[in-house]
Amino acid sequence: MVGGGWNRVLLASVLGVCALACSTPDKKRDVTGSSGAGGSAVIAGTGGHSGDAGSAGTSGAGGSGGAGGTAGMTAGSSGGLPPFDAGSEPNRNKVTAGHVCDRLSTIQCAGELHCCNNPGRPKDRCKSDMLDVCTRTLAFDAISADPITNFDMAAAEAAFTQFEQLASQCNPSVTAWGLTAGGLRGILKGTRAPGADCTPQTTNAADTAKIGAALASCTSLDTTACLPNTIPLTWSCSPKNGAGGSCVTDVNCNDPLYCDNPQMAIGKCATRKPAGSACTNPNECDALFCKGKMCVASGVQPAYCLLN
Repeated sequence: MVGGGWNRVLLASVLGVCALACSTPDKKRDVTGSSGAGGSAVIAGTGGHSGDAGSAGTSGAGGSGGAGGTAGMTAGSSGGLPPFDAGSEPNRNKVTAGHVCDRLSTIQCAGELHCCNNPGRPKDRCKSDMLDVCTRTLAFDAISADPITNFDMAAAEAAFTQFEQLASQCNPSVTAWGLTAGGLRGILKGTRAPGADCTPQTTNAADTAKIGAALASCTSLDTTACLPNTIPLTWSCSPKNGAGGSCVTDVNCNDPLYCDNPQMAIGKCATRKPAGSACTNPNECDALFCKGKMCVASGVQPAYCLLN
């Protein structure tokens, strides 16, 4: 059996969605879910409307039309929401292995401040909170620096650039996108071929960096993931399973199934739940948002308001 900390790191490392899972571990919410802070959606800012696509700056955030222009998927600005600011340095998204948490937290916190009508904390507090979870609880910098995970710098730059664009638009697709091989999950390409051994090189269940790296070590992300074998007790890069199949995390299951694994041991692939169903973690829900122990529909607030 493995602990909750192990579950967090496997979700962040295998799925590559630290930006969506690095929410602050506050008293109101469990953060072990694979999609983290609940996902995203589009709603108007306090007192405002959603921005019209490309309109000339009367309702879009920042005063120049809907953030993202043609999408028109922004929080309204008449409620006083700040403009999106994740930096302007030309090479800001060219992150290297071992240095991903700073950029991930910068983009997510810029989105929280820009999209959320009640963040509950200033931007610098968000940044420090998320950095702590990403680097210490999830050990994502250490995992990305481990050679067996095969960090892809070009894929990372493309993913962070896309993540920044989606967050600037308060786009509701950001959570589902992050779970794909073309999203944040795809920055770790792995080195272990299908069928190869991926057993963690540690016997310490608290060694999140080593366990997370092993879980992120398989190639062929669309069809294969690291899965423990009960007899013998080794782990291998195994095909994804259908409903009822064994899993330790969602990536062991075919889309759109999730891994029902409340004991943090070996679970079963299961169908996600509709809005209104009871939930503990966001990955249990169709829309990938769990608020107040209930699956909720897509919305900007579940995605970007990490404390509310």
